[in-house]
Amino acid sequence: MKDSARSFYALRDIGNTFLLEYQLDSALCCYQQALKIASSLQDNECLSLIYKNIAGLYNELGRYMEAESALSKALPYLTVEEDYTSACSIKGDILNSLNRNDSAVYYWKIGARSSNIYVKTSSYNHLFEGYKKMKDWENATVYVDSFILFYDSIQMMNYRAELDELMDNHLIELHKRELSVRNQRIIAGLAVLFLLFMFVLVIVYLWRDARRKKEYMALQQRLMENRAEVMLLNEIPESASNTKVAELHKLEEERFSICVSIFRTTEGSRKLDELKKATAKMQVSIADTYRQVMVSDIRKTFADVMKDLKEHYPGLTNDDLLYCILSLLRCSKFIVLCILDVSSDAIKTRKSRIKNKIDEELFNRMFDY
Repeated sequence: MKDSARSFYALRDIGNTFLLEYQLDSALCCYQQALKIASSLQDNECLSLIYKNIAGLYNELGRYMEAESALSKALPYLTVEEDYTSACSIKGDILNSLNRNDSAVYYWKIGARSSNIYVKTSSYNHLFEGYKKMKDWENATVYVDSFILFYDSIQMMNYRAELDELMDNHLIELHKRELSVRNQRIIAGLAVLFLLFMFVLVIVYLWRDARRKKEYMALQQRLMENRAEVMLLNEIPESASNTKVAELHKLEEERFSICVSIFRTTEGSRKLDELKKATAKMQVSIADTYRQVMVSDIRKTFADVMKDLKEHYPGLTNDDLLYCILSLLRCSKFIVLCILDVSSDAIKTRKSRIKNKIDEELFNRMFDY
């Protein structure tokens, strides 16, 4: 039953589509198949629908007798007042085409009872035309007044609908304009905030850069003063000053501290910190990539420290000096291996050789950690 009902509505909808495309023969074929299904279902609603559609199709074809017959079959199944009066108005039009004026007037009068203003107006218009044809001027005047009244109402409704549409469109345009202005303000505000943010970032960067340069210059200045103080102390005979050794040791400690601070400003120091924090696998990769940068910055920054060590202990090689600086920077054994790119046994041998070349106190200070 449900499948048959679905088939009925599908055929009716296909027929309606053909009718809209003015493929009348195809539409009639679909309607006839749908009528067979509706008859087998004995469904009043389906029968009324399909007979009305067939009547409309025959009316379109000018086959008024068949149209009137189909619509007459639909009327008994129309239980809703609005559907019935609407069908009666259409039947009046068909009967008028068959020159059955009296019958047409009868059905137009039923159509005039419709609550649909368009059906009512159409019925009144046809009643006016029908009575005018019959030269019944009294009734023609009555119905023409009713027609004009309802026609004006339709015109007013259409006018209001058009006006409402225009107002809606106007309101939509105003809303779009407001949204556009608001969006432009938001975009402008975001752009200003972005520019302010970038300006603040630039100011902060310039301030930090200026501070770094100032600190770097101060460190360089202090390093030069340290060198000058060491030179002055070296010119004093040891017999003339009992505290010369202690002061020199103090200046050496200060020099190393200054060099460490300067080294912290270099790219090599940043890569060394990155190397210390990385995993063992990543440490090898970082060391292979940035070994030259780290070694170069260490040699440049700690040149004074290495020079002093070389003067005090001439037996130290450049690699020995580099190993000493790495130890003073408290680098682990694995990091030293990565930077120097040597084996564990080679490091052990180098450490033993350094121990034999410098005094015990300095050795302990370098490697005892």
